[in-house]
Amino acid sequence: LFCFVAISGKVIYISKIGEIGQIRSKVEALLHLMQPVDGTDKKACVWKKPDGSYRIAINGEKGDIKVKDPRLLFDDLGNQLLKKLDKVLIDKDCIVISPDDVLVHIPYEALTWEGKPLVNRFAVTLTPSLRTLMQVRINAEKKEKTKRRSVLAFGGARYQRVEQYGKYIYVI
Repeated sequence: LFCFVAISGKVIYISKIGEIGQIRSKVEALLHLMQPVDGTDKKACVWKKPDGSYRIAINGEKGDIKVKDPRLLFDDLGNQLLKKLDKVLIDKDCIVISPDDVLVHIPYEALTWEGKPLVNRFAVTLTPSLRTLMQVRINAEKKEKTKRRSVLAFGGARYQRVEQYGKYIYVI
């Protein structure tokens, strides 16, 4: 999985952020820890494996560490997704994220950067694509000139595929 950083539509940074399988295991573990206990899968726990990936199971295996606090996963994901961007982010005050695949399920505002939740340092915005972001900005500039107010609404989305990983369903 790769990360691209673009400023004013120009890509200024590209980096591999990890294998999708390992990132998927972290996101699934995070979602499992964040869901309310409602009687289903009550006995299943999150286990961090020695290779850094996570699994959800009743019992751990040799070398596994039981994870109870989702903040560990926020730290882990924040480090993996943002650490290489330290130099790019240092003087910014807003981050626009266009997530793909399993990354759409991450609550980015809670990811840890420099020891604090991302939202404590940046205005965090999500967009379905950079093209959408550019179009919204162009429309905003046009509206600013005309002083009109309008509504941006989405509906009737058609997704390419639906996949299930464990008990989670991802619309991709």
